[in-house]
Amino acid sequence: MRLDLCRVAKFKKGVKAVSKFLRVNMTTGEVKFEEVPEKYMALGGRALTSLLVLDEVPPTCDPLGPYNKLVIAPGLLSGTNAPSSGRLSVGGKSPLTGGIKETNAGGLASQKLANLGIKAVILEGKPAGSDWYLLKVTPGGAELLPANDLAGKGTYEVTAICRERLPLILPAKCSCLPRGWPTMIARATAAVMPAVVAWGR
Repeated sequence: MRLDLCRVAKFKKGVKAVSKFLRVNMTTGEVKFEEVPEKYMALGGRALTSLLVLDEVPPTCDPLGPYNKLVIAPGLLSGTNAPSSGRLSVGGKSPLTGGIKETNAGGLASQKLANLGIKAVILEGKPAGSDWYLLKVTPGGAELLPANDLAGKGTYEVTAICRERLPLILPAKCSCLPRGWPTMIARATAAVMPAVVAWGR
């Protein structure tokens, strides 16, 4: 998948308060926004990630295969002034247990997603090759970009690179996978530090 095959999803003006799903298909490179179905409107965080996995992931699929999904969702009160509401949940079918698993972390990432009107980011499919990608999300939309040069780097190094590449996003929020990701290890983590979100399994 080359950069010219990536699709760009645009935010509509004046709909910031309306929650959207951001769906990223890693097989086709398509990035699109969808209306949130009524059944998910009252959910956020772990409840939302778990129900989406239950509804969309075949229970017998390989957790490290193309039919599993990684769902990233801010808490229900993220984006508000409610105390301790900045939680970000990351869920999918666990390669360790085979069941639905969720991990979460605090920080500003969930607030930023919620303020952009994003109820959940749904990563699905699997790239044909071994290329790495970066999902850039701004008030202007979302775009999937090549990021092979970031593979194998640590969280702090990736964060520094993202801040350098994306200077217009202040402060830049950088999401990266840990060094162990290429080995397809069967464990899950999530961490949010200033300007950093990291997850892996």
